Amino acid sequence: MKIGLINPAWGDRRRGVNATALYRSIPPQSLLQLASLTPLDHEVSITDENWSTLDVAYPYDLVGITGTTVQIPRAYAIADEFKKRGVPVVMGGPHVSFLPHEAAVHADSIVRWEADEIWERVLKDAENHRLEKVYNPKFPQSLDFKVARPMSRTFQIETPSWVPVKIKAAAIQAQRGCPHNCEFCSVTKFNGRRVRHKSVSYLIDEIKNAMKENIRFLLFMDDNIVADKEYAKELFSALIPLHVQWLSQTDIGIADDDVLDLAVKSGMKLALVGFESTDAETLGASISLAKKSWRAKYEDGLSKLRHRGVMVHGGFILGLDGHTHDQAMETVEWAIENRLTVSHFTLSTPLPGTRLFRRLDKAGRIDTYDWSKYMVTECCVVKGGEGYKEALEATQRVAYREFYRFGSLLRRFNPRLSPLNQLLWLMMQSLSGMASQ
Repeated sequence: MKIGLINPAWGDRRRGVNATALYRSIPPQSLLQLASLTPLDHEVSITDENWSTLDVAYPYDLVGITGTTVQIPRAYAIADEFKKRGVPVVMGGPHVSFLPHEAAVHADSIVRWEADEIWERVLKDAENHRLEKVYNPKFPQSLDFKVARPMSRTFQIETPSWVPVKIKAAAIQAQRGCPHNCEFCSVTKFNGRRVRHKSVSYLIDEIKNAMKENIRFLLFMDDNIVADKEYAKELFSALIPLHVQWLSQTDIGIADDDVLDLAVKSGMKLALVGFESTDAETLGASISLAKKSWRAKYEDGLSKLRHRGVMVHGGFILGLDGHTHDQAMETVEWAIENRLTVSHFTLSTPLPGTRLFRRLDKAGRIDTYDWSKYMVTECCVVKGGEGYKEALEATQRVAYREFYRFGSLLRRFNPRLSPLNQLLWLMMQSLSGMASQ
C-alpha cells in the first residue's frame, strides 16, 4: 500500500520569531515512530504541513492523520478531503483519543492511545478492507520496538535571521507516562500513570545513530527525564562517553546532588521545568502532593543549576482559579530574581482529556469549543466575570514584557555559559520575547 502520514499545520502558521517556532521545528514524533514500524512491503511518506505542502491528489491507499487539539480543525478538513476522494482515513493522537465520537465523523477508523503495537494490525485490516471503527490498544510494556525502517529524528531549529549558525538537533523519547495526573495536563490519561522506558542500551543505539548526522543538540521528548531517578542516573552515566549536549523537560529533582553531577557530566545544557505557579495555594488540588513538595526546593535547585552552567526554561500558567494579576507579577519577579534563562507564561486552557476540561465543562465555564483557539499561548477560552478574558490576556502581555525587557536580561544573564550557549541564550530571548507580539 501507499501510505501517507500527515501532521496538520499548527493554528499559528507565522514564520520567524514567535512563540511556536521551536514546537513547529520538531518533526512529528508519533508519525516517525509509525513510519519506522511500517513493514517494508509498504510505501510510506510523511507530510508535515508546517514545512511542506500536502498533495491531496496523490494516489494514497491509506492516510493516517495525527494532531493535538489546536491542530484538529485542520486535521478534520484534511480527513474530509481524502474521504471525498475515496481514500480510507485513520486518525490518532491525543485529541481523537479523548473525543473519539467527534473524530469518527471525519475518519473511517480511530486509533486511541499509543498505536505502536497495533499499527501493523491496522495496516493488515486496511489491506483487507476491514478497518475497525475504533482500536483501543493496551499500553506497550516495553518501548524497545523492533524497527522495520530507521527514520531520521534530526531537524533544524527555526532561528532568527541574525543567528550566524544553523542549529541541527535530534528529538528522541526515552520514556512515557506520568504518575502525577495534574488537573491541567493530559499526559497521565494518554500515557498512563506508570513510567515506562526504553532500555538504556536500546536508547544509546538510537542516540549514536542520530549523532552520525552531526547534530549539535539532543532533545529528549520526555515529560520528565528524572521521573524514574534510578533510570535517569543509569542513562546519564551511559551518555558521558558520547559527549553529546542535551536538553529535556524535568522536575526540580534534576538538581538533587545524586543526579545533578551526572546530568551535567553527561551533557545537560537546558532544563525545561514546569513550575506552573510559585504559590502552592493557587495550585491547590490541581497537582499531586509530591509536586507540591518540590516548591521548597526551587530556589536552591535553580542556584545549583545556574552555577553549573545549565540554562533553565521555566513554565508558568496564568489564569488558574484564584490567581490574581498581582500574583502573576510576583511570579514574573520571582523568575527574574532566580535568573531563569527563558520563561513561558501560558494561559490556563481546559484541553480535552484533562480533569480541568471535565470540571469547567460541567460548570459551563468553557467559552468556546473552537479548537483552533486552544493554542494555550495567546487566547483565553474560559469564562469568568465581566472583562475576565481581556484582563487575563493583558496580564500575559505584561508578564512577557516585564520578563524580557532589557533590564531583566541584564539581571538574568549567566556568565558561566559557554560561548555557544550564550548565543543560544540570546536567541531564546528573541524567540520567546516575541510571544507577546
